[in-house]
Amino acid sequence: MNIIVRKPTDAEKAFMESRPTWTCHVPEFECYYSVDETCLITEGEVTVEYKGGSTKFGAGDLVILPHGLSCTWKVTKPVKKHYLEVMDVYVRKPTEAEKAEMMKMPLWSCGITSFACTYGSEETCLILEGDASVSFGDGYMVRFGAGDLVIFPQGLACTWRVDVPVKKHYVKVRR
Repeated sequence: MNIIVRKPTDAEKAFMESRPTWTCHVPEFECYYSVDETCLITEGEVTVEYKGGSTKFGAGDLVILPHGLSCTWKVTKPVKKHYLEVMDVYVRKPTEAEKAEMMKMPLWSCGITSFACTYGSEETCLILEGDASVSFGDGYMVRFGAGDLVIFPQGLACTWRVDVPVKKHYVKVRR
């Protein structure tokens, strides 16, 4: 995988600063990029580890993360970035505060099955029980299970495969 890290031009910086903002204080999480993501890091420092290497970037860098990248973000200083709209699935362990808040949300359960899903809104899930995966048209698969916090972006099309019956709390946010 070829992650591009460079300083933005003035025009790129101005354009990226008009894009949505994302922040992260979680020290480590896994991510799969089903499309290219371009982002401008305005705060923080990260090392992205992937099969065959790692790439470090931080405040002031323009970063292009390629389609098909499966990686682990290791956040050494809390990150703030502007990004182009992308279709990423994030899987990580929730903080205690996130877990407490998610436990107040609706509950959904599903037996062993497989089904196609397109997310009409962003959905965040706290997986209470079970094991499942989602796969994409290019064949890549993201696995998750009990104890994971999973974030599905609005517009994502995938196929769920439930290997062990799943129970989850979820919240949907239309962007």
